Amino acid sequence: MDISIGSDHHSTVEENVDGGVDPSLIRALPEFEFELGEKGSVNCAICLSEFECKEVVKKIPFCGHVFHPKCIEMWLLDHPSCPLCRSAKLFIPQPVHHTFNGLALLKGWLRLS
Repeated sequence: MDISIGSDHHSTVEENVDGGVDPSLIRALPEFEFELGEKGSVNCAICLSEFECKEVVKKIPFCGHVFHPKCIEMWLLDHPSCPLCRSAKLFIPQPVHHTFNGLALLKGWLRLS
């Protein structure tokens, strides 16, 4: 199974031998300090503990779900998807930019650079 991580160029990463996500991809998930009043859940769906104000959490950019770093790291080592929505997409696709003879190409459309 391939896991989509972005644009058409280098857009998939194979899952690891155990069926989960490649560890380098898991490490690439962004971390931030949880703030009370954040949009979304106030607890980790894996361990069911509430997030504390200023506690570091990890976010899956594609779906926006957040978890304790250790919880989501352990989960993704064994499973190829978000534990809440089951999306196998972890990252938001980025457009591919190519330049050809001074012209910028964006996903098949020609535009001046």
